Amino acid sequence: MAMYKFYSIIKWESEDNVFSVEFPDVPNCFTDGKILKEAIENAEDALGLLLSVLEDDGKDIPAPSPAKDIQVPEDANLILIDVETDNFKEAV
Repeated sequence: MAMYKFYSIIKWESEDNVFSVEFPDVPNCFTDGKILKEAIENAEDALGLLLSVLEDDGKDIPAPSPAKDIQVPEDANLILIDVETDNFKEAV
């Protein structure tokens, strides 16, 4: 069982009326949600699924950066997302 913890940057996008989520250390992993709780749940799913595929394909998992090394826009929040990839193996 592999457990991963990555910081996400969550920001309210007033133009689209959603909370956007991106992972600075995980390329091509992003999602959104209409409310913050939904955005965090979607972030867990997006991260878990992507990392699970990387594991299955034998690709390297990027190393997570410490919070102090991540540049967070003034209007965004840094939120730690943790996932256990075994929980996503059946979903792939």
